[in-house]
Amino acid sequence: MAIPLLEQLRKKVPFVPDRIIDTLREKAEHHVDVIDCGEGQVDSNRWVWDILGFLF
Repeated sequence: MAIPLLEQLRKKVPFVPDRIIDTLREKAEHHVDVIDCGEGQVDSNRWVWDILGFLF
């Protein structure tokens, strides 16, 4: 997955090594990865949302 901002950086600042751009891309992709909300093993605060759900 290409991140447009990093691709723009690669074009505008060509002297930045590709490995730095790739490292930034990997870190960004890790932090914006899909979060499994509602899964008990992944979502440790699911009980909060279950309780709040009864109020609405």
